[in-house]
Amino acid sequence: MVDLVHDYDRIAAALALRTVDGQSFDSFALDIESTKIKDIELRNQAFAALTARLRRLVGASYTLGGIVPSPVGIAKATGFWNDFPYGEVAKSYDVLLPMEYYTYRGKGASSVSTDVVSAMRILRAVPGCAKVPVHLIGGLAAKTTAPEVAAFAKGSLATGCIGASLYSWSGTGASEWESLGLLAR
Repeated sequence: MVDLVHDYDRIAAALALRTVDGQSFDSFALDIESTKIKDIELRNQAFAALTARLRRLVGASYTLGGIVPSPVGIAKATGFWNDFPYGEVAKSYDVLLPMEYYTYRGKGASSVSTDVVSAMRILRAVPGCAKVPVHLIGGLAAKTTAPEVAAFAKGSLATGCIGASLYSWSGTGASEWESLGLLAR
């Protein structure tokens, strides 16, 4: 997020993509985590400008997701992006996708449950975020266990998330897929 013209052009190209049979993306999620702009106020301004252009490009009815840093991670990593603009993201994006990578912060189902509940409590307390749909992105699939995934899935459901997933599918084993099945409603 340093060259907003370049970033916007890349996003616009992705959204313009059409397959040979006319298929296109029915939604788009922007990864909002770059800290290449060091000054946080300028970074927030750049994010707001890119978001405004993106929303104008796709229109009001197109579904946009905001992939955002973990509220728990932000609280622990001071200086990364103090006062992350979750409320501003919620105004322009239809769903928030926090990168709640619990595998960075602890081991065991109890630790995962605490992480999920804490993240959602922090997020829901931010003005404008009380009702926004949330899909949590969990730990690194290759570094988690089935019991941790089960705790993640249960915590996601218990805190009102509309969905949850791991990063990434290629590291997800059969037992983790089974635990993710708890999300099926």
